[in-house]
Amino acid sequence: HWFKTITDKINLLKEVDDEISNQITKELDELSTSSIYSIIIMLFVSILTFAFAYFMIRDISSRIKNLTTPIKEISSSKNFTKRLDIKSTDELGEIQSSLQELITSVAKAINDAKMGALTNEKVSKDLENVFKDISSNINDESTVVHNIIESSKKLEATLLDTNEESVAIKDKTIQAKNKIDKASQTILNT
Repeated sequence: HWFKTITDKINLLKEVDDEISNQITKELDELSTSSIYSIIIMLFVSILTFAFAYFMIRDISSRIKNLTTPIKEISSSKNFTKRLDIKSTDELGEIQSSLQELITSVAKAINDAKMGALTNEKVSKDLENVFKDISSNINDESTVVHNIIESSKKLEATLLDTNEESVAIKDKTIQAKNKIDKASQTILNT
């Protein structure tokens, strides 16, 4: 009678152990899948961020180049009657409008004053500072994009490490279950 009772208890313990092992294995599988999805999402977000930043920087650079060409023409020809082609209402459009107003003012100042050469020098220096500020802002944005990419790479490495740890824990759990099964079988056989 006691042997049957002990055997029933051992079988019950084995069932509990098997259930716990199955639950741990299932949770590890879900964690592994979740980690993979997280990595995929982070890669997708990183790619989207990089693409967005690339196109934004390219657009700003192109618009600045389009802005500098007529300004350089005006500067080299000293023809202050030329008008800028203002196509946008954003910050660069405002800069273009401001520059157009500045050019008009300079033309008027040249016509009204005999000291036009000094006025042109000041306008040129102001424009140079504006372009330096814009260039600095572009460099700052590039640094931010680079930092985001580096952070994404670090996060990806962390997620990969976590995934590897999950797989290792899963393997150890399976090994432990196998040992318990073997021990249970040995006990049952004796």
